[in-house]
Amino acid sequence: MLLPPVDADRRLRGPYTAGGAIVAALVPAARPELVARYDIELRAMAPDMGGLIPERRRSLAAHLPRAERILVHAPRRTLRLANGFAEFVREHLAETGPRTLVVENVHLADPTDQELLAVLRRRIDPGLLAVMTGEHAGPAEAGEAGDPAEAEEALTPAEHDARADELERVRP
Repeated sequence: MLLPPVDADRRLRGPYTAGGAIVAALVPAARPELVARYDIELRAMAPDMGGLIPERRRSLAAHLPRAERILVHAPRRTLRLANGFAEFVREHLAETGPRTLVVENVHLADPTDQELLAVLRRRIDPGLLAVMTGEHAGPAEAGEAGDPAEAEEALTPAEHDARADELERVRP
């Protein structure tokens, strides 16, 4: 197992609750060069781990006074972060061996974690990383969405590609 089961409930830490827990488990054992290569992605998911993740690159916003920073990120920023993190995990596991990741309360996860889990499932061979999700705390609250990663599992790879192409054409 990669680490003890991760609770993705967004009420614990907000965005990247599960992502931050995964970063906290992997970074101490990862090669420093690998951590440095993915510093932006790792710091975005686990800002409290600044001491273990060297700040090799900084965004332009980091150079501005706080009052001048824009709080709205680019529309696809979270997807870029998730893809970069998936590359980090894939490279780390290629060196250390296959693992299983168990994530509970996915139905209560922030959209950033739901997107991250979908990307990990899509970009990393299940033989290298098996992602298991579940609902430990019971049924979703009223108005809560279900696990989008489970809906993706019902698609074949060809159907997934076709759906992704369709969604890309719809976006401005």
